[in-house]
Amino acid sequence: MTENVNGACRPVVRDVQIADSALNANDWAPLLNAVRAAGYTRTDRKYLQFVDANVYCGIGGFAGDTRKTDANRSNAGPEYARADNGCWSAGVAAHELGHTLGAVNNNAPNASGAAHCVDEWDVMCYKDGPNVVIQTKCPDRAHDQRLDCNHDDYYHTNPASGSYLATNFNVADNLFLIKGTGGGPGPQPSQNRALTATASASYTSSWESVAAINDGAEPATSNDTVNPRWGTWPNTGEQWALLTWASAQTLTSAEVYFFDDNGGVRVPASWRLQSWNGSAYVDVPGASGYPVALNGYNRVTFGSVSTTRLRVLLQSGAGSVGLLEVKAFGP
Repeated sequence: MTENVNGACRPVVRDVQIADSALNANDWAPLLNAVRAAGYTRTDRKYLQFVDANVYCGIGGFAGDTRKTDANRSNAGPEYARADNGCWSAGVAAHELGHTLGAVNNNAPNASGAAHCVDEWDVMCYKDGPNVVIQTKCPDRAHDQRLDCNHDDYYHTNPASGSYLATNFNVADNLFLIKGTGGGPGPQPSQNRALTATASASYTSSWESVAAINDGAEPATSNDTVNPRWGTWPNTGEQWALLTWASAQTLTSAEVYFFDDNGGVRVPASWRLQSWNGSAYVDVPGASGYPVALNGYNRVTFGSVSTTRLRVLLQSGAGSVGLLEVKAFGP
């Protein structure tokens, strides 16, 4: 839900108490019925539920209406999406809300036939049935958090005349979305350079993967048990994870998401970033600080460096150390 705050549209997050029997039923219907009974039935709303249960990862209502008209059922509410504990992430939220907005119709070019797409990487694409064949048409895994990687299946702000999205329902035209002014592209977000690097480490537990640190998968929590992760248990002391590029990158900031299972792997006692100057690793200049927060990215800005290697150097504290994701950005 959203509301008007001083003329701006802001999300509304409400703590809604629902009986455990409805939350944990092996069926979505009891929860939907309870939410409707609580008054969440507005026709001008799409409701996203972060559910304290472990029945689903995510699920969302889907109209399956291909009509290119404001009367399309995806343009109306109420409609509901759900993400359960362990899957409270931006990717899951976007995926399930995508269904409520009309993605992916089964007549789309790369449709799976079950409201998803098959041309990875894409936030709406995955193998949703035993006979579904996935095709990697968008090799940049950063697209796994974005809408419609080739903009041909369900979302395009300016589809070519005669194309599928010009003649069928296009989520970009959904009445629940705010359209741009048409004044041309604005500032573009800085690209995560880590996605093109090769990862290595001082040590990796045999059941973990150092490739996890730059696979583009967004962690749900510091104890994410769904996505791959890098950990050094039982090793302690000084450990490092390294990103290496084939050519020099100009970098000015980085973000680190720590792995902490509240057991053998904990946040580090301290850490810092180092770049390779051609002969040695040196601390990045002018670092803004090295926080060790749980359940989120720890961002560090620093003076511009041009390097082929960026190293996260960690000193263990209460246990071994580990990382879920590292991002690196340029100016």
